[in-house]
Amino acid sequence: MFADALVRIDEPSRCFGWTEISLHEAVGHYLSNQLPQWAKCIEKLLGAAVFLLQEYGVDVTISSLPSGRLSRFFQDICQIVCAQLETNEMVMPIETVDSWILLQQILAHEEQNKTPGEMFVPVDEEESDGIPASISVLFVAHEHLGI
Repeated sequence: MFADALVRIDEPSRCFGWTEISLHEAVGHYLSNQLPQWAKCIEKLLGAAVFLLQEYGVDVTISSLPSGRLSRFFQDICQIVCAQLETNEMVMPIETVDSWILLQQILAHEEQNKTPGEMFVPVDEEESDGIPASISVLFVAHEHLGI
């Protein structure tokens, strides 16, 4: 309700900031007890973050986070992806691909702010040029999720 109000009064950056804070809290609770209620909360928060990203763009969302909070957001998303990949069940515990979308968008944003070559993943040890990390994560998502 609070996030919806921030969007309605044209404060999408603040909304994204509160979404990041809420996601961090939800991920902490989920990792400590893995209750389905926290998984649903995470799914909704990831959905809100993707909505804001698609509706308002990177400059209003990802770029608006201070570097420390962007790092925390990235870590939280990585923890979500790990929880999705490490399950033994046929159904992911957090049933959304939004974490992968956000991961890719953050990597793409960081690539734009780095010098060429800083954000590349080597294809093999012998090759000097590689694949950008934002593209590499799409290959991994496709391999693990079949999307």
